[in-house]
Amino acid sequence: MKKLYLLLVIIIILSLASCNGGNNNSTTSESESSGINSTASEEESLFVNLPEYNGNGEEFWFLVGGKEYGERYKSIEIAADENTTELINDAVLNRNNLVEEKLDIKICTYATASGESIAAKIRNLIQSNDDTYDVVMPMMTDAATLAVSGSFYALNDIETLDLTAKWWDEKTVEELTLANNLYFTTGYMSILDNDNTQCLIFNKTLLQENGLESPYQLVNDGEWTIDRLQEMAATVTKDTNGDSLYNSDDIWGIYINTFAPQFFYIASGERFIIKDLNDLPQIAVNTTRAYSVVDRLAELMGDTTACYQIENIPAAEYQGKGFSDYYYLATDAIGTNRCLFRTMCLVDIRELADYNCSYGIIPLPKFDKNQDEYYSIVDVTLAPGICIPTTNQNPELAGIVLSAMGEASEKTLNYAYYDVMLKQRKVEDTESRDMLDIIFNNRVYDLSIAFNWGGLSSIIDVSVKDGQNTFQSTLDANLDKIQTAIDSTINSLK
Repeated sequence: MKKLYLLLVIIIILSLASCNGGNNNSTTSESESSGINSTASEEESLFVNLPEYNGNGEEFWFLVGGKEYGERYKSIEIAADENTTELINDAVLNRNNLVEEKLDIKICTYATASGESIAAKIRNLIQSNDDTYDVVMPMMTDAATLAVSGSFYALNDIETLDLTAKWWDEKTVEELTLANNLYFTTGYMSILDNDNTQCLIFNKTLLQENGLESPYQLVNDGEWTIDRLQEMAATVTKDTNGDSLYNSDDIWGIYINTFAPQFFYIASGERFIIKDLNDLPQIAVNTTRAYSVVDRLAELMGDTTACYQIENIPAAEYQGKGFSDYYYLATDAIGTNRCLFRTMCLVDIRELADYNCSYGIIPLPKFDKNQDEYYSIVDVTLAPGICIPTTNQNPELAGIVLSAMGEASEKTLNYAYYDVMLKQRKVEDTESRDMLDIIFNNRVYDLSIAFNWGGLSSIIDVSVKDGQNTFQSTLDANLDKIQTAIDSTINSLK
C-alpha cells in the first residue's frame, strides 16, 4: 500500500507543478517545480549501502523545536507543517515515505509548543531515563550544553552512521568536534541551518538611483570588502524629511544587527577558537590581525552616516509603524526602498514576499582584498543539531534511520529547499544564485558560539557597538573566565 501511496503522491505533485505559474516557466522542469529531482533508476539505487532492517511498523520518534521558537525558527524539516509551503511539505512527505517504506517504520514527531523548552524537555528525559525519543534536535547552543552534561552519544561511535557521507555537512564534522568526538551535526535532512546562514541583502533600486557599482561584480572580482560596504552605505544615507533626526523615516545605507560584529569577524577569516593537534580548543582572538579586524569593525559600527543598528530601534518607532519587532521594520526598509543593505539570515527573505521590490543577495564582505575567500557563518543559536540521546536503547538503529533520512533528503528536501525554493523562487537573477553557491560553499560553524565559553564571541559585539573599541581590555579582563570555561568543558567530556 505504501508503494502505491508514494506513487500517487509523486503523480499529484507533478500534476500540480505543471499548473504552477511564475517567472521561470520557460526554464523550469516539472521535477524542479515540484521539489523532486529523481529518476526511476536513481530511486532504485537509493539505500544500497544501508544495513538491512525491518521494523515491522514500529514508531521512530523525533523531538524537535516547535512553536517555542515562533514561526520564523520552528522545525519544518521532519514533519509537514500547516503554515509551511506546499513545496517543502511535499518534499518532507516524500522523503519520509521513502524511509518508512525501506525500513518498515513509522516516523513520528513531537514539536514543542509555545511556552515549552526543548532543552528542558531533553534534560528531564535524561534525568528520568525516559526513552520516548530516538532522536532529538535542540538548537546547537542547547545541544552543546546538553552534550557537556552527558546527554548524547558521540555520533562518531555509532557504527551505522557514516559521517563522511555527502548528506552530512562536512563542516560540522570538521568544526564542531571536541577531542575528536561529534555530539551534534546537520545535513540534507535539515534546513534551518541553511535558513540561518548569514548574508547581506541589497536593494537594487537604491543601488541604481545612486549610480553605485554592482556588488555582484565586486564579489566576483574579490573586492567586496568592509571598506566598499561602508563607502556605498554612507553614499545612500539621507535625511529625507529634513528634520535632522536620523531614524527609520529616513533612507539608510545599512540596517545592521548589534550582534553583527561577531559575524563580520568570522567573515574576515578570523576565528574565536582554533583547535590543536588533539582537537582541543584554544583561544585565537589575541593576534595582531584579529585586533586590526576589530578596529575596523568599531569604525563601521560607529559610523552613524552609514549604519542604523536594528536592535537599538525604539519600540515606539517600530510599533508606531505597525510592526511587532524591529526585524520586521528592517525588512520593511528594504522592501520600501529605504535601505541599501541589511544584515540578515536567509530565513528573513520570506518576509519580502509581501513587497514589490528588487533585491539581491551577497556574502558578508572580506576584511580586505588580500583575503582569499568569503566566509559565511551559520547562526548556531537558531540552527538545530541532530543528536541521539543516551536514553536511546538502540543507537545503532538511530544511525540507520538517520542515514536513510539523510540520503533520501538529497533529491527531496534538500533539492526542494536549495535548488527550487531558494534559487528559483526567492531570488530573481542568476547573479544571486551564483552568490548563494559562494555563501554555502564557505560556511562556518563556530565552536565558541555553540559552547559560549565565557561569552567570548559576544565580547566583540559589546566592545565595538558604539564605535569605541574596548575589545583588548575587555578580553584581558575575561581571559581567565573564558579559559576556565573551556577547561571545564574538556574535563566534562573526558
